[in-house]
Amino acid sequence: MQRATWTVAEILAEYQHDVESFELEMGGGGDFEFSIDGRPIYSKRATGEYPDIKILKQSVVDAIEARAVA
Repeated sequence: MQRATWTVAEILAEYQHDVESFELEMGGGGDFEFSIDGRPIYSKRATGEYPDIKILKQSVVDAIEARAVA
């Protein structure tokens, strides 16, 4: 849970004005599922690995840019 909390804090510190909401749920076995606008971005359950923060931050940037175009 500490790592997930740190990850959320890192993303919000950089993109707090662009993120409307987020959910952090406790899961069993260290699950980490990351979605943006309801679209799954990363699943530790699927990969077996915790994501690199750079990958998640780039996903946030991509989602922000996609919203701007839409």
